Formats: sequence, structure tokens, C-alpha cells
Amino acid sequence: MQPSSPARAEPAASQGAFRTTHWTVVLAARQQDEPTAREALASLCMSYRYPLYAFVRRQGFAPHQAEDLTQARFSVRETVRL
Repeated sequence: MQPSSPARAEPAASQGAFRTTHWTVVLAARQQDEPTAREALASLCMSYRYPLYAFVRRQGFAPHQAEDLTQARFSVRETVRL
């Protein structure tokens, strides 16, 4: 029997796994004129930033390159609406 590890405060997505998509949040982020759109977009970015970074790292990129690529993806997302 393996010793149990302490519970982590981080959600599963922060460990490199993509969460189940909450399409209501995606649709809310698309509504440019709605006050909740920015909040929904921030929620999506927080949910997917680390899993995307982990994916890029698994493709062989160095940590600083993966960070730059991940940041660039979200920067493009901010200027080009869904």
C-alpha cells in the first residue's frame, strides 16, 4: 500500500489536465456587450492557462518558450473574439 499524499489545494486543471468545458461560460465570453463577458473570459483563461502550458511543455518547448507561447495564445484571444 502506498502512503497517501497530502490533499492539494490546486484543482486538477492546474496539474496539466484539461477540465470539462462549461459551454455556458464560453458563450458568455462571446457576448462582447455584456458586463459578464470579461469575467467569463477571465474564468476561461484561468481554467485553461496551465493545461495549455503543460501541453506545450510536453511538445518539447523549454519553460520560458512554453510560457511565451501560452501567453501569446491568450493575448490573441483577447483581441479576436470567438
